Amino acid sequence: MKQEIIDCFTWLANRVSETTTYENWSDAFCRKDIKKAMSVFLDELSKYIDWDNLTDDDCDMLRFGYWQDKADVEEEISALTKELKDGKLTLQEYEKKVEEQRNTLGIRLIPLYLLPILPVGTKLVGIFGKEVVYDGKNIDTDIRMGRLAYGIKINK
Repeated sequence: MKQEIIDCFTWLANRVSETTTYENWSDAFCRKDIKKAMSVFLDELSKYIDWDNLTDDDCDMLRFGYWQDKADVEEEISALTKELKDGKLTLQEYEKKVEEQRNTLGIRLIPLYLLPILPVGTKLVGIFGKEVVYDGKNIDTDIRMGRLAYGIKINK
């Protein structure tokens, strides 16, 4: 899959560079051309992405990002423990928030550019630990470093 993805990105970079190189092209034309190029790019790229069997290497190649590591999660849980001790959370609220924090461990945030080809039915985890099954409309385009505030867990 590696070479095919590189080929797709190279093709897109060449198309986008046309819109910045040819100064006689209008902004409206450039926007239209880039939208068309993105559509062609995503159609081609989708042939090479097996969403049910993505590996860490695949995610790296496609520029998925990590959200939190174990130390980040433990720090969040420590803060929640303090809130519980200070009476700011009930035990039930604490347990739910701890579970959600642990659920964020290992998620790979999806790059914004892949949203149009994200398959309906994909199980996602939000950055706050809530799980959703993508229905084509039930997530927003809130991003962190160019990636959706939702990600996937890799089957290891």
